Amino acid sequence: MAADPKDKSARQNLPPKANPAGNRTEGATALDAAGSRKRGPDPGPASAIAVSPQSGSAAAARLQLVPAVSPSFYMDPTNHQFGAWRLDDQAQTCPVRFSLFFPDRTKDPSQFRERPEIANYGDPRIASIHVIGTFQEHLGQTNWTKDDANALQREENSKGFAYTFTTKPLKAGFYEYKYLVTFLNDQVRIVSDPCSRYGGEDVKNQNSAFVIGPSPEPDVTPLASRQPIRDLVIYELNIDDFTDELRYASEATAGRAALDAIVPKLDYLQQLGVNAILFLPWTAWADDYFSWGYTPYQYFSVEH
Repeated sequence: MAADPKDKSARQNLPPKANPAGNRTEGATALDAAGSRKRGPDPGPASAIAVSPQSGSAAAARLQLVPAVSPSFYMDPTNHQFGAWRLDDQAQTCPVRFSLFFPDRTKDPSQFRERPEIANYGDPRIASIHVIGTFQEHLGQTNWTKDDANALQREENSKGFAYTFTTKPLKAGFYEYKYLVTFLNDQVRIVSDPCSRYGGEDVKNQNSAFVIGPSPEPDVTPLASRQPIRDLVIYELNIDDFTDELRYASEATAGRAALDAIVPKLDYLQQLGVNAILFLPWTAWADDYFSWGYTPYQYFSVEH
């Protein structure tokens, strides 16, 4: 009987193998000899592909991704725009700012498909939004319970409006949360944050999350120059598969962060002759089944 590909326990713990460009592995997005992508993720609705000829060759063309909306509009660490942001990246205790964005068709019609047959199309008709989660007990509240002290307030934005709320200082730790949305017709929904940068530990509940506490300062030396594509030996890496035996082989490595588990293997990949890594999508997905990252539910959070 064939093993269920969704069952992690059924997967064999095989040592990682190199995948030079042109050699396809299971589920990988390989490059052919000309450097063209054989299969890969669609750029998505927020991007368009523009083709413009370069001078000097009638056959030459340049592909460029042109975002419909700049990613920095959603992920703006300076202004703590959208999602949950700690207000001090190096403090052991600090407040968190929540911000939930809604596009407004009257300010930017390009954000909506035209639906003239529907009155007030695009109006979410929201009465109130509260944030609930595991942080509440540190504010003298009951976790996962609506509290008027955590009501988000509406603020105008250049492309719409945002509901925002800033907590009192919270201690260092990992916290999960969701938004409790009440509509004008009294319907209530509990939803995840589309701009969350962390997924919750219980992926089946699709909670959002944030972290309080100091972050290490990045210490990365940029490459002096990039090698031509023809000289690259590319290892196509799926984070979940690659780190499976590195994270779950023993109690000592159990619960190790996926990205941390990759680092000790970088020298091994280099010894194989690999000089470039192509990561498959590493955004979080909505359940605990096997996935190559093509079914994300929190587009700004890293796979847990």
